Amino acid sequence: MTMTAGDIMSLSRSADATRLQAPVGGNNSSNILQLCIGRNKEISVLLNEISEVQHQDYSVELRKNNEIVTKMLDRLTTDYGDVDYILDISQVEPLLKLIMHYRKKLAKFTERRGLGIAMLQTRFLKKMDVASNAVSLKLAEIDRLLKQTALDRLKEKRKNVFQEMMKDILKEDNQVTQYPGRANSIVQREREKLKSAIDHSSIKSSEVRIRLSNDSSIIKGEEKKKMLGHLRLGEVIVRPLVGDVQHKLMSGAGNDESEHSCEDSACGQTISTYPIVRTPDPQNPDKMIEDNQGLPIADKFSVYVYENRVIPCVADGCGGRDPPREAATRASRMFTAFISRYQHQIRHVTDAADIVLQALHAAHESIMYEKNPDLETIGQTTITGGIVLEVDQESDENGEERERVRLSGTARGSAPFIFVCGTIGDCKAFRICGKTKKCTEITKGNRGSMNVRDPGGSIGSDIPDLRNLVIHTVLCDEGDLIVLLSDGVHDNLTPKSAGLHPSDVNIQALDDDWQNVASDEFISSYMEQKLMSIVDPTHDRPLDVNGCTRGLVEFSRDLTRELSELYGRPGRFDPKYDWRRYPGKVDHTTCLTFRVGLRGNTSRSERSMIERPKRSDSLSKLTIDADDPYRDLWDLKYGSGTHAVGWEEFVANLMPNASEAEQSQVKKIIDNSNTNVVTQYKFMEFMNGFGPQEKMIENVMLIAGAPWFHGYLSGDDSMRLLDGEPPGTYLIRFSGSRPGLFVLDYITKTNKGTPSSVRLTGRSHQSGGGFTAPSKNKTIHFPTIHDMVKAYSDHGILSSPYSSKFASAPWFWGDITSEECVRKLMGKPTGTFMIRFSANGHYAASFVMNTGAVSKGLIYKTPGGFRVENSRQEFPTMEDIVKGYQASGVFTQPLTHA
Repeated sequence: MTMTAGDIMSLSRSADATRLQAPVGGNNSSNILQLCIGRNKEISVLLNEISEVQHQDYSVELRKNNEIVTKMLDRLTTDYGDVDYILDISQVEPLLKLIMHYRKKLAKFTERRGLGIAMLQTRFLKKMDVASNAVSLKLAEIDRLLKQTALDRLKEKRKNVFQEMMKDILKEDNQVTQYPGRANSIVQREREKLKSAIDHSSIKSSEVRIRLSNDSSIIKGEEKKKMLGHLRLGEVIVRPLVGDVQHKLMSGAGNDESEHSCEDSACGQTISTYPIVRTPDPQNPDKMIEDNQGLPIADKFSVYVYENRVIPCVADGCGGRDPPREAATRASRMFTAFISRYQHQIRHVTDAADIVLQALHAAHESIMYEKNPDLETIGQTTITGGIVLEVDQESDENGEERERVRLSGTARGSAPFIFVCGTIGDCKAFRICGKTKKCTEITKGNRGSMNVRDPGGSIGSDIPDLRNLVIHTVLCDEGDLIVLLSDGVHDNLTPKSAGLHPSDVNIQALDDDWQNVASDEFISSYMEQKLMSIVDPTHDRPLDVNGCTRGLVEFSRDLTRELSELYGRPGRFDPKYDWRRYPGKVDHTTCLTFRVGLRGNTSRSERSMIERPKRSDSLSKLTIDADDPYRDLWDLKYGSGTHAVGWEEFVANLMPNASEAEQSQVKKIIDNSNTNVVTQYKFMEFMNGFGPQEKMIENVMLIAGAPWFHGYLSGDDSMRLLDGEPPGTYLIRFSGSRPGLFVLDYITKTNKGTPSSVRLTGRSHQSGGGFTAPSKNKTIHFPTIHDMVKAYSDHGILSSPYSSKFASAPWFWGDITSEECVRKLMGKPTGTFMIRFSANGHYAASFVMNTGAVSKGLIYKTPGGFRVENSRQEFPTMEDIVKGYQASGVFTQPLTHA
């Protein structure tokens, strides 16, 4: 990492005072300096002689300068004090300027006065030359020590940060149950082998650890510089991070096969397709012993989601059992935590690549943390991960505005994102273009062959295997999906998994075996097409992260089902089975999908009123358009420079005559999280959607009371609600978390009745307000949303609003998994219930029975309303179902989000 002088100074000033001893030995600069200081008295005598001449102004200034120089030189000859003291005397340039100024003054003085004392002048000038040389040498020596001290402290600081992150990672890992029986016996045998080898060799623990510390760096010196120097798009400038982390998703340290998702931003899941082998119990032949070959699960994923960045990672433990599981858990968590901690240093794409390399190193170190290679088996893992960054096409090196540049693969005027991805091993990454739905492999060629036994590289163990370490950079557009896969998924996307030989697709290979295919160019292209056929089989469905992850995971499960059953037959498994009849590869299977773009369904085009944070400001603050009249209104009501006010103050100044119902409705919109605080940014967003001030309350009540308005409903939930509704059904919701922008979702009357979305962008205050909606060749303006609804209804595009409001009911939890539902309801009182989306496209009601167990029933959508599983009764609305079961005592109280 490159350190500037400012970095060194700030690190040193913030550190505790430390004594630094002066170097001992024959230092020429010290000798010269001592000689100079020894003649300070002579300098004073000479100054006194000069002071006796008439022009006292020169003599006073010379005396003052001499005192300063003498004091500084005295301090330089003493032992070094604390760091702050060193900083006081390490300002090389000012001190040298002072000495040279003193020399010039002296020479000029003696020359102008014609003192006729050439000897005096010569002695003075020589002393000043000696002094300046001595100070230069001494301060250069101090500067070197200072830099070394700062670097040492930086290393110590990073070590402490690393240990803090490891504590968080180990907290969960220590609670995971180690697998008994076979696993422990394997570990024990490995320990015995290691102990035996160590007893009969000269390698000692300390030597092993020294070797580890020397060899564990991911990449060093010139090799690293060369790698970063040839990086594609390395000098591209990126926008700074905006806001704090919004979501953290990660698979559990144990055997977590549940789906983890957040809105339409990211979704990940890991499952095992290994068989369960049943064998007779030697103690009781009538009893069967089940051995799940897939436990513990050694695949892990982790992802951090920010407003304009994503930090993903997938790690695939090499082999089974606890050491690889632990390695993958530690590596995936450390990788994302490390980049999250140090991402503020990223200015260019090259900086990001450097941080990714450091994160891979930290991931390796996390596996080795507190491990003794002499006494225990240390797991290995492959790993793929990186960071998605927003490209800054409007600023040059100094942050000044410049003409937009054109990057390869993007349209002029666009401001794309870039994914900087590091990979070691055979996990793969794919990009799905949101506009063309074309799939492209990012990590093309990282395995290098079809030999599934050789991942090509790994971290962990004593020395990391870096044969296929690569940093990839790929430009992305908003709305693209990035898919990270372990080999348990992508090996099932290959032509071999489809039962094809190389000759079947006109590829020549020795013995017609895929392992002998030299290039994987064809295989990569095949996987791209296969992936898209799974994710979007009909080529007409909108891409979403949940559907992508579910589709790929379920495909792997279904493909390997027969093979898994074959493996599970005790004593009857033939290792030379017909892989055409039993396709696929059983393995731990992980898919992590995330969407590229600004969070909260906010597109770049809607960002015009939000300026990029100034580089001198806090990166978490957004600046407001200074010319917007609502800015003036805020300043008038709450004072210039005020960034946030309490709810009561907001009401008293802006709408003092509003009723409680009106206040409540406004609060639901502008403070949906019930923080009792209104920020200037939220106010600006709110007024752009519901202003001007004199019509604000009227507009709020008019829109909030409309049957088609559903408030803060996510895009994914909206699509699920509308799925199956007749063409022309529609609803309007907020765009993400922004109370001034709206989205119209509706069922089209073409394209097989698929849901579609139209973003309603607020017009600028200069154009008179209102809203705009895109058309084929133009943008249509509407004074109000009601006018827009009427116009689309008149043209037959919209027919009936989706008026059911249960999506905003406290008992509706939207798109959460069955496992999450059970976890939330366990331990709650009898009759506690929730309703959610079901994975099969219906709804599910879950409640706590009087035994404490959680029961579930499906709810089907019918032409006349809804019907509960195993019941013929039809309910007009979901609310009627809840009321009916509350009346019967099955439901007693909802599990709310609070």
